[in-house]
Amino acid sequence: MKRPILLILSALLLSAGRVHAYTQAYVYIHSAVEGGSDEGEVLQQLLLGRLTSSLVRHYTCLHVMDSVGLKDSLNFIRQQQLLGTDEAKVENELSNIQGMMDMKYLIIIKITAMKELNFYQFNIIAKNKKKTGFPFYTESEVFRSYGAATAAVDKTADHLIEGFTKYLSDEREYRGGEICPVKGPVTVTVETKRDQKHEEVASKYCNGGTWQWKKTDYTKVSSKETWKLERYGIPDAKGTMEGSYVEESGMEEFDACHECASGKKAQWRFTRASNATKTVSGLSDKSATSDSDNKDAAVRLHFQDDDTYTITVAATSAKGKMYSNFSESAEGSCDVEHKKQTLPGTFTRPMEYTFEGFRGTPYDTRLKETKQLRFYDKDKEEETIVTIDFDLSRPTINQ
Repeated sequence: MKRPILLILSALLLSAGRVHAYTQAYVYIHSAVEGGSDEGEVLQQLLLGRLTSSLVRHYTCLHVMDSVGLKDSLNFIRQQQLLGTDEAKVENELSNIQGMMDMKYLIIIKITAMKELNFYQFNIIAKNKKKTGFPFYTESEVFRSYGAATAAVDKTADHLIEGFTKYLSDEREYRGGEICPVKGPVTVTVETKRDQKHEEVASKYCNGGTWQWKKTDYTKVSSKETWKLERYGIPDAKGTMEGSYVEESGMEEFDACHECASGKKAQWRFTRASNATKTVSGLSDKSATSDSDNKDAAVRLHFQDDDTYTITVAATSAKGKMYSNFSESAEGSCDVEHKKQTLPGTFTRPMEYTFEGFRGTPYDTRLKETKQLRFYDKDKEEETIVTIDFDLSRPTINQ
């Protein structure tokens, strides 16, 4: 059953702003020619073609449409409405138009060509429609011959690419300096070890002699988490994690002069022990939508002015299982007791670390590094080692 063209168009335009939020972006190039010269039309086609090819070659996530292409799409839709609807082709054209309604970048080109005056001029401005109405890139150049203007087309396109990349590098707070996302695996391993023991010893007098009092506290922790993520957008990632944790703590007290309720003083030993075993597998998906399997994991890149970048990895685990065992035991001439309890439970594990000092720029098509962070808590005598290993890349047409 054929659907009315206007109905399809209305539905798509109403949904503008909800597509391609993280993995691709639309660029609209509006161009105009002044001067009434055929040479101006030729320069327009040359410059549009070179700019479009340069943009999609360097940044394959960009969808570029110019005013000529938009006009052709609208004409095609009108023809289909009159001649019979090829819905697949029509919806493809409508999808392109929808993208333009939600365009991120606007490039405006004005070409002036006055052959009789030997005056040719390129005026170009580029704006980020999502960020601000002010241009982030401008260029204006005058040429005294048609040949000089033609020869400058490639250079003009290269300057625009540099302007795009420089702008995104400067705008670090806005998606970290990326036009197209670098994608690939990111693995973070977190290992924690703690083996702490504290003893107190004192002498006590009772029953005609001097005896020892001793108290020992201990804590042991051993855990390992492996977060295997796949970055697919800015800054979205998906994947899984595995974690295992063992925690033991306890206290043992020996008192040779323990005072009973009767007033008698005698040997007494008290022991308290607690151990917990935790296991978890998978990432949280509480923010998942139809557009993404997981929105609780992110890999953020921030490029710096000194040709270095930082990478921040954040994720939250799914619910894991936890079993905790508690026991208390007292033995001696009095106050004897024995208690045991096992408690099941659930937990989630958040993770966020920032790694700094990597060499790289937004111009690079591949970012591959391994780095290790070490943290030591002197009070707890606990060491944590965090290792990141990533291999991110963005394709270009040259690859």
